[in-house]
Amino acid sequence: MAQGGFIISLDFELHWGVRDVVSIRDKKDYFLRARAAIPEILRAFEEHGVHATWATVGFLFAKDKRHLSAHLPGVRPLYARSEFDPYPFLNEIGDGERSDPFHYAPSLLRAIAETAGQEIASHTFSHYYCLEDGQTGHAFEADLQAAASIGEPFGSVVENLVFPRGQHNPAYDSVLKRCGVRSYRVPPEFQPYQPRRVGEETLTRRGLRLLDSYVPLGGSYAAERSVDEHGAVPLRAGLFFRPYSSSRRRLEPLRMRRLFAAMRDAAERQRDFHLWWHPHNFGTHTDENLAMLRKVLGEYRTLRERYAWPSWSMGEAARSMGEAA
Repeated sequence: MAQGGFIISLDFELHWGVRDVVSIRDKKDYFLRARAAIPEILRAFEEHGVHATWATVGFLFAKDKRHLSAHLPGVRPLYARSEFDPYPFLNEIGDGERSDPFHYAPSLLRAIAETAGQEIASHTFSHYYCLEDGQTGHAFEADLQAAASIGEPFGSVVENLVFPRGQHNPAYDSVLKRCGVRSYRVPPEFQPYQPRRVGEETLTRRGLRLLDSYVPLGGSYAAERSVDEHGAVPLRAGLFFRPYSSSRRRLEPLRMRRLFAAMRDAAERQRDFHLWWHPHNFGTHTDENLAMLRKVLGEYRTLRERYAWPSWSMGEAARSMGEAA
């Protein structure tokens, strides 16, 4: 069995991840604060010797609109719900990062790439929804090819993949193999985390996921790694690093105890614990979120010293499977 480790993945998407539900006009300050938090997150990772995977929406790699246009896929999803289609929205974005920091991020990607232990991966090219009606495996494959093309200056970004909104579609696993995906994040086994179409989400499922952040409804999330039938490594997600909430501030100690207990259980059993979140979650209560992150990283450092529990990016975790064979 491969040695377990502390895995962190971040879904780096800026406005592209919520474009269908939130207008940028209402969130400009939020995303600017989120951008400002990223160098602080990187600094905290570096100070604590923590590796992480930044799964990035392909649009963010573009230097300008011309560069973006040159990498658009020839086959695109024909979603039954038109609001999921980001391509008409390209007419509304600016020409580059300076004029539109909400939809371009090459400077932040360079900062990530220059920080020790950080890995740039894929969150698909267009924030692609693999379970929604109207899209196909053919369109998904074209999307991943576009992600690989625009991300090429940063390496083989599609080797490690995070599905937008957790929509892993097992019917597309053969597409992952053809596109060279070596690891991908899958949701916890606890039922409220299982992938659904956007329209199938319920308040009950959301409520159970929220409660699971404070009490262990879904268990510890210590996970063992395996290899799928196509040779890729599905990496089981653990807890979502839920952002600080002023309305639930009295419950914050409970949330941190829940998280620390899950990390400690995984370290003691030499299994994986996979923490994940979006950088833009730090766009509100930025200082509080950064302070909580430093507490988590400090706890990890204690566990590393006590149990020789390594910190891994998704790619490193996948490669360790070959070393253990």
